[in-house]
Amino acid sequence: MKAEDVFPCVLAVDQSSARCGFAVVKGQRILAAQSIDFPRSLKTLSHSQRRKIVVLKVQELVEQFAPACVAVEGVRLFSSKKDAAGEDVKFISRPTMRILDRLIGAIIDHVELPVYSVETQAWKYAVLGNRAATKDDAVWYVLRVLQEQYPDKDMAGAVNHDLADACGVGIFASTQSGPLRKEE
Repeated sequence: MKAEDVFPCVLAVDQSSARCGFAVVKGQRILAAQSIDFPRSLKTLSHSQRRKIVVLKVQELVEQFAPACVAVEGVRLFSSKKDAAGEDVKFISRPTMRILDRLIGAIIDHVELPVYSVETQAWKYAVLGNRAATKDDAVWYVLRVLQEQYPDKDMAGAVNHDLADACGVGIFASTQSGPLRKEE
């Protein structure tokens, strides 16, 4: 029996305002990874319409890969951004929290699988080795994993931040590297 055979197949989802990343992972193996961009033309879509697009993609991947569960990156209370001086500033974005909570609820309502959330720092520590790893660190890691798994494919430019985060969340959930919170 291969080591990856003991791990469940997980569909991981990571959403931002610009795009949504999806990854189907079994153990350390990334079976599929893709993202949906919401370009400027689609930014006129309501959040409800975007949720519908994401849920349809989740349903498509569930049908194609039959994962055991869906894992999402947990909604963070605090986010950070750089101020004019380049310093990190922490802030609470209630609208973002509501949007992500509604997305998780839509996935629960439309997919008959358990949905778990993963804390950002937990998956980054378990998968990348550093709780404070950056999005670029995740992109580099996932690019390296994909190049090892699919050496005949050119992966340059294929991995964005949301796709990389979805892969990290999926690896964390599939390898059961830490606690998962069941969403209901």
